[in-house]
Amino acid sequence: MPKLIQDEVDLNYEAFQKLLPTIVTSHHGKYALMKDQEIKGYYSSAADARGAGNLAFPDKMFSIQHVTDESIQLRFYNYAVLNNNAQPASRTNNSSDSVSA
Repeated sequence: MPKLIQDEVDLNYEAFQKLLPTIVTSHHGKYALMKDQEIKGYYSSAADARGAGNLAFPDKMFSIQHVTDESIQLRFYNYAVLNNNAQPASRTNNSSDSVSA
């Protein structure tokens, strides 16, 4: 069965939530490009991360996470929040969470 973009986004988001406490200080404000539940790179802007993702992953199966300790939600990107209570950050539940061409 083919992997869905939403599945990739959801799995990447869960992995990002687990990694966030270890990266929030060193990469605060950056955008993490994620593929297969791994951070592939950090970028200064969401546009830079998207461009790198489009070049590296022609299947468009990647997502972008903003490394921050503040709760932010925008239409096209997932934002995770460092939360000591281990509750997931609020986010949309549609395929626009994934960044694609």
